[in-house]
Amino acid sequence: MEGRRFASWQSRFAIVDIAADWCPFCEVIDDKILADPVIKKFLQKIALIKVDVTAMDASNLALLQHLKADGPPTVFVIDTATGHEVYGTRSVGNFDVPHLAGRLRALAA
Repeated sequence: MEGRRFASWQSRFAIVDIAADWCPFCEVIDDKILADPVIKKFLQKIALIKVDVTAMDASNLALLQHLKADGPPTVFVIDTATGHEVYGTRSVGNFDVPHLAGRLRALAA
């Protein structure tokens, strides 16, 4: 995954944000959650990889299958060195700033 290699130059960990234009909560993630000052501080140490699956074509369906995601909104953290998902960091559906901050706190130390 090209994004993982790029993120590894920035950080040991990366948030993978699977989103689509037609996903209402994905807008909340972009406009409110990722823009929150608490989360922005974590993003100084943790990279962000945005995965746009607006077009549910064959390649995006294969990517979702590879990422073990049913679709957006799905957010989780990977170790950029290995590409493995960090256990206990996956959120599917709605979540809030404190929820995401709790998952990122130990990783940004």
